[in-house]
Amino acid sequence: MASEQPKKPTGGAYGSWLAEHRAELQKEVGPGKPACEVAKLAGVRFKALSEDTKAIYQKKFEEAKAKYDADMAAFLEAGGEKKSIKRKAEKSAKRKKDPAAPKKPAGGAFGCFLAKNRATFTEECKGQPVTAITKMASDRWKKLSEEEKKVYQEDYEAKRAEYEEAMKSYVPLPSTDNDAEKPVARSLLQYAKKARLSPEQKEAAKQSKDAEKAQAKEKKAADKQAKADAKASKAKAAPKKAGGKGLSMKAAPEAPSVELPPTVAAKAEKAGLKDQLMKLAVRPDMVNSFSAGARPLSPCLALLALSLTSSSAAMACEQPKKPTGGAYGSWLAEHRAELQKEVGPGKPACEVAKLAGVRFKALSEDTKAIYQKKFEEAKAKYDADMAAFLEAGGEKKSIKRKAEKSAKRKKDPAAPKKPAGGAFGCFLAKNRATFTEECKGQPVTAITKLASDRWKKLSEEDKKVYQEDYEAKKAEYEEAMKSYVPLPSTDNDAEKPAAGWLLQYALFGDCPVLAKKARMSPEQKEAAKQSKDAEKAQAKDKKAADKQAKADAKASKAKAAPKKAGGKGLSMKAAPEAPSVELPPTVAAKAEKAGLKDQLMKLAVRPDMVNSGKSHGAMLKALEESGGLIHPAKRALLGA
Repeated sequence: MASEQPKKPTGGAYGSWLAEHRAELQKEVGPGKPACEVAKLAGVRFKALSEDTKAIYQKKFEEAKAKYDADMAAFLEAGGEKKSIKRKAEKSAKRKKDPAAPKKPAGGAFGCFLAKNRATFTEECKGQPVTAITKMASDRWKKLSEEEKKVYQEDYEAKRAEYEEAMKSYVPLPSTDNDAEKPVARSLLQYAKKARLSPEQKEAAKQSKDAEKAQAKEKKAADKQAKADAKASKAKAAPKKAGGKGLSMKAAPEAPSVELPPTVAAKAEKAGLKDQLMKLAVRPDMVNSFSAGARPLSPCLALLALSLTSSSAAMACEQPKKPTGGAYGSWLAEHRAELQKEVGPGKPACEVAKLAGVRFKALSEDTKAIYQKKFEEAKAKYDADMAAFLEAGGEKKSIKRKAEKSAKRKKDPAAPKKPAGGAFGCFLAKNRATFTEECKGQPVTAITKLASDRWKKLSEEDKKVYQEDYEAKKAEYEEAMKSYVPLPSTDNDAEKPAAGWLLQYALFGDCPVLAKKARMSPEQKEAAKQSKDAEKAQAKDKKAADKQAKADAKASKAKAAPKKAGGKGLSMKAAPEAPSVELPPTVAAKAEKAGLKDQLMKLAVRPDMVNSGKSHGAMLKALEESGGLIHPAKRALLGA
């Protein structure tokens, strides 16, 4: 390609500044130092810059970014393809080891001692971490006499001499970057590698590799067998029962059946709604006909309701429920009622789940396998039912969680308001405005705390007044509740389509949407709206007042605080200018000629150099000897 993909600028203002000063920083740190040292020094220097200087580099970065966008647009327009730039670490693949290369002996005399006795140490440290082997070897090595150590030292020197002799005749493989991406170079490299090994070496290498594989396979099989034996012994020792109070492993009870009248059954069969009618008719709420005193639900009426909510058999199809939880899910579905009964009514679901987890863990592996099989059967049935559902024209929908399904029920604005907090609640409500004013700028909890302190200081006579006030309000509430008719309970009315409330209307003779609208007169609606608007305005004013109070408190705090940043003498002023020094003319001329004037100036102004009393000529000489590097020159002068 004629055009090359432009390089994207990065790092913002810091990136622009670093690109400009990288060479100077590298020179100051010294050659051969890692990049992290340069980055560390760069971070310190950049932080010391003034905000104006940083703004200049930020502007440069934005200009470079704009240029990059224009260049990239031109590059793509010219037919270029945008590629993600891989990092350096990803680009450079790890070079493979040469199997024919001489092996360098490592670890000195101790390495030879460890290699010779490793099998013994490994056996003694069986079941302990790998580091225990080295630690034991180190302890044993320290206990050896000098004569014994001398034997291993001679062994190491002999191996070292062999290695050095072999390296003289060794020709390393040619260096290739990322052989995997260079097919020609890779094939040549492999050919050269094979050519350098004799048939005996190849056979020996193959046998060694096969022996390692066989050993690894045997170890894996032994570990697997040991785990299986441990599991079997654990299952044998575990009790056969589930571990609950009377929990048995009986099969799940069969679903109750209902007998339909012949005429209704025929109609349901004709409409393709027989299965749905059976499911609806056996529901406990349908059997009990909604509530005491309501008209009983006949199968005929249920069939009518189903007809209202489905225009065709395809629409009447219900999406099958996916089984979840594996063996545990199957077991829990069977025993949930028993567990709930054992935990006690009114307890949260997490208590049931906790008990279920304990009981399930105590089951034997054979019992768990039974429930796993049940789960797999249920899963297979679900797959078949889902295929049939989709074939009949159904649309697969993601089942929302219970928490997402059940939207928060809206409050009824016409419902009587229950007084709360007893006598203290009435006291707080009456004096809230006063307490809020006194606690201005403080958190909301300060109001309740102040009210509590004041309440404690009241006499019994004063408290009695608020108690009577509370009892009067409570009596009014109870009287109002006698004539109050609550809204019918509906789960997420807003998400129910027309068919949903038509079904309720057909079944129970009541439509919650229409009932809600009919229960409030225009005056009540207007009053409720005005009350809501007033509450909103009051909340808005309170929020604004709190915000202003916080801002005032912050401003007064900032005014009272010292101008320093709060560190060890750190101030918010711009970084001080570097001090200057006057060089003798002869030294200045020599430094200028050698191209070391800037380095000499930087070295001369350093406090340790000023205090040392070294002459500028000596500093220049040290810089010349160190190749213009400031830190090595400083160490040579100070001897540090």
